[in-house]
Amino acid sequence: MKMNNDTIKRLMLIFDADNNGSIGFYEFIALYNWVKLCIATFKHFDVDQSGSLDITELQVALPQLGFNLNKQSCDALIRANKNLIGKKKLNQVQFICATSYLAQCRTIYQLTFDTHRDQLDPVEFDKFINLVLGLI
Repeated sequence: MKMNNDTIKRLMLIFDADNNGSIGFYEFIALYNWVKLCIATFKHFDVDQSGSLDITELQVALPQLGFNLNKQSCDALIRANKNLIGKKKLNQVQFICATSYLAQCRTIYQLTFDTHRDQLDPVEFDKFINLVLGLI
């Protein structure tokens, strides 16, 4: 699997936990495990074995990674992927990039709005995701 520079940069930013500009051993292990989990999730939910996830497959796959997005948010996530030209699907690399972006958004949401650190309100998080994805 070949990843583009944008995906690699995003993953590096997300997993550079100490913000020192590089990935240490334990940060790399966390990144590696995340990518492995994303690949396994992608393969499991690529029901038609097309090598891409459509909106229905995506909406079923995302909860396995902790993202319970509604159809509108899933559609916005697909549209926000700049590599798409008229397709409403995500390939494996795009899926990893998209879920990494969601993880980054979830962290920002929790640090900013979920000050009690209780359960994430899926309705409010969907609104936040739609707002953020609309800016891309």
